[in-house]
Amino acid sequence: MWLAREMSLNAAAELPTFAKPFYELGFINHLLGDFAGALQQFNQAAARVTGDDPELAARIFHNRGLVRLALTADSQAAIADLKEALRYKPDYVQAKEALRALKRMSRWVPW
Repeated sequence: MWLAREMSLNAAAELPTFAKPFYELGFINHLLGDFAGALQQFNQAAARVTGDDPELAARIFHNRGLVRLALTADSQAAIADLKEALRYKPDYVQAKEALRALKRMSRWVPW
């Protein structure tokens, strides 16, 4: 994991206009439990992704939505990211399931 992180850091430094190294860093940070770092990296990736790679774009927005939810409990931002993921890849099963679950959860009132 640490070697992959080091390689992704190098790739991000050498290819600063490409989204993939930032996505990889976000995913690694997420796996390590650094949600704030993951969100920063996913934001960087989202700013760089293009429609030329809809698979990567969908994964970036899906993961950013989940990290946002875990970090800030902002279900509306998470829903927006999941919808964006589905805009890039309409058949993205994990994004559809997460969106469905979030929409059900947002109707829940604790009192």
